[in-house]
Amino acid sequence: MTLEPGDVHLVSTGIAIHVGDPGYAALILPRSGLGHKNGSCSATSSGSSTPDYQGPLMLSCWTRGREPFVLQPLDRLAQLVIVPVARAAFRVVDAFDATARARRAGSGARGGSTASGASASGNGTC
Repeated sequence: MTLEPGDVHLVSTGIAIHVGDPGYAALILPRSGLGHKNGSCSATSSGSSTPDYQGPLMLSCWTRGREPFVLQPLDRLAQLVIVPVARAAFRVVDAFDATARARRAGSGARGGSTASGASASGNGTC
């Protein structure tokens, strides 16, 4: 199969799955080296399989490169990882308890300023 720049194809992995245990999930993760070398991508970088899903694993693939990318049989496009799933218990609250971090000025995980005094909020880039 050839992926032309901008094309998107659903590609069969050739395997089927059934996790069957609600304490586990199957995650499909991309292989970074392949994407770096030729610009190919797997849209399943955040793909997951619920425990009750039974069936084939498919990958949504595209290329962000400028040249066509040829998918060959047995190419390693993604990796399957089985992970334990924690069951969270949520409760509704009217407000959070104050913490030292919450009392500091700023937003996000990095707070309001760096050691140099420059803003740590970034400039919109990754």
